[in-house]
Amino acid sequence: MLTPVTGPSYPAYQPVQYEPHPEPSPGQQPTVPGTEPGPQPGANAAPQAPVTPYPTPGSHTDPISEEEARALRTLRDDFALFDTARQQDPGQADGVVSRNDLRAVVQGSQYSAEQKAAAQYLLDHPDAFYRADVPHDHSAHGAGDGADGFIGRDSVEDLLLAWDLDERKRGVAANTSLKTLIEKDMPVNGHVTALDVVEANRETIEEMAARYGIDPALLAGVVASEVDFDHNPWDAAVNTLGELHGPAYKLDPGGPGIAEVHADTVKRSAKYLAEHGVPGAEQARQFGTDAENLGHNSIEAAAIVLAELQHRKLAAGGTVDTPRDMAILFGAYRNGFEDPNTHQPRYDFVGNRLLGDQGIDGVGNDPYLSEPYFAYYDRQYG
Repeated sequence: MLTPVTGPSYPAYQPVQYEPHPEPSPGQQPTVPGTEPGPQPGANAAPQAPVTPYPTPGSHTDPISEEEARALRTLRDDFALFDTARQQDPGQADGVVSRNDLRAVVQGSQYSAEQKAAAQYLLDHPDAFYRADVPHDHSAHGAGDGADGFIGRDSVEDLLLAWDLDERKRGVAANTSLKTLIEKDMPVNGHVTALDVVEANRETIEEMAARYGIDPALLAGVVASEVDFDHNPWDAAVNTLGELHGPAYKLDPGGPGIAEVHADTVKRSAKYLAEHGVPGAEQARQFGTDAENLGHNSIEAAAIVLAELQHRKLAAGGTVDTPRDMAILFGAYRNGFEDPNTHQPRYDFVGNRLLGDQGIDGVGNDPYLSEPYFAYYDRQYG
């Protein structure tokens, strides 16, 4: 939990860094992207051959800028249009954007100023193109950088997720008393591990979401947020699962305890589902709350709790349709939907806000930090 603790000092939080692009080896140099001849917009030609996107001489790799993020958002939101800019035929979409596609957008009269600006930015900044070209997980798996001269939608999504998370973590660290906790609990590029854990558990996430009648984007976002935001051994140690299994971030993808649900919470939720006839009530009643089962079936435990919280939000007149809706439920998942002493609600489930102390952005730290994950998975499952 994001509860301030005392302890040793830690290095200042740094924004997300990206690996510098490898320099060409001595001898014959590869073709510099952007200098190769390409078909004119609308030409029915074979796709451009992939080339290693080396930056132009004298360029260097910097952390992603706001301008780069703006260009990538435009590319993401209009990806299908960029994908077929070279071919000028929606039927020839190939799922990637090449430099020839970007040039066609810059030259075409049918594209908006925003689309042209995004295309021109990526053409003018080889390092930005390289970052969008490289899959997020290449370094995590020890493989080559994976660059092939084409930009895929998934790489753009991953890069923008890292940017959004980094911006929010910096905002929380700069504006609250949780600066030290943010710095030590949320290392740079924690999203890479989070995405890998969700991917390794995708089948289970989808199965449990269907069983308990919740959106898989909600369950995936909760798992990703728990993995990213809880890297601290102390945090895990005070958790029943942590005492048995260790910090969630040190587990292999698919390991136990990744959603960090407590036994008493699952029991409460199972009782609520039975009393209100919520889908999955019988399976929840049979779910074992011993430490071993909670650890090894952590995702199902999370789904049971989220099914209760979703039902409470809908019963209050709220919705569970948007990333902000889901982020509020994550806040209730981590902090409780009500004060345990007064039984007063902690969240306005209709207005999607934190009651009392408004916290950052009016929703509190946990919902604010986690919202990019719910937006990410909402687009995946949408």
